[in-house]
Amino acid sequence: MVLKKKFVFFNILLTFLPLGNLVSLANKTTLITSSLISISLSAKVNAETSIFYFDRAVKKGDKGKYFEAIYDYMRAIEIDPNYEDAYYNMAWAKTKINDYQGSIDDYSMAIAINQNSDQAFYGRGWSRSKLNNFYGAISDYTKAIQINPDYEDAYFARGYSKGELKNYSGSISDYNKALEINPKNATSYLNRGLMKSYLDNHFEAISDFTKAIETDSKKIDAYVNRGFSKVKVGDKKGACKDYKKAKSLGFKSSINEIWIEDNCKNKGFGLF
Repeated sequence: MVLKKKFVFFNILLTFLPLGNLVSLANKTTLITSSLISISLSAKVNAETSIFYFDRAVKKGDKGKYFEAIYDYMRAIEIDPNYEDAYYNMAWAKTKINDYQGSIDDYSMAIAINQNSDQAFYGRGWSRSKLNNFYGAISDYTKAIQINPDYEDAYFARGYSKGELKNYSGSISDYNKALEINPKNATSYLNRGLMKSYLDNHFEAISDFTKAIETDSKKIDAYVNRGFSKVKVGDKKGACKDYKKAKSLGFKSSINEIWIEDNCKNKGFGLF
């Protein structure tokens, strides 16, 4: 998710302009003109004040002061109830303090203001997935994709949610699309490989895990899962090498240690 930022330069002197002093005009005209100027100045002051709180909230969020940022976003919204970006950013800040339901509520407000916000639908979907509402998440990701057909993160996240619902084929389709958009995303290859391994398509899974490793040579999960799939296709030597690499990168698992001890030690696989 991208935090939305907005910065403006304030013309402080504007708030001190005198009103009702156009003495060369008729009284009626003077009154109407003064009223219009007053309304215009009031609206501008309110806008500038809301943006002041918004900008201050962004800076606080950047420093990890999420509770303070949320307070400032609320102040901005009190002044401007239709401040879409403030709702969006406040939702983001709430995810940082694990208030996912509050985040969903704020994203919903942003969507009510702008129903074409692909980022707000994506954000709400992500928060719903954190609450294990994967059907709701998929619905939101789908809406984000309808608005922005090249939204890589939305395809990726929808693929993840489908995987959690054991819709592995649907998940693979979404990862396919994410990889069409960005063929250098190692995690997309990794996750697609996992879905294929769940379908017992281990040869294709190995290919995806290999792609993930080629993209990111320190992708520990890719070595571990490629090792597992190699075991499934009878390539114990290859599995031992992958588990060895994962271990060298910091992977720790008592189950894997037992498997390595039973299958790799003194078998000419060069593990120890």
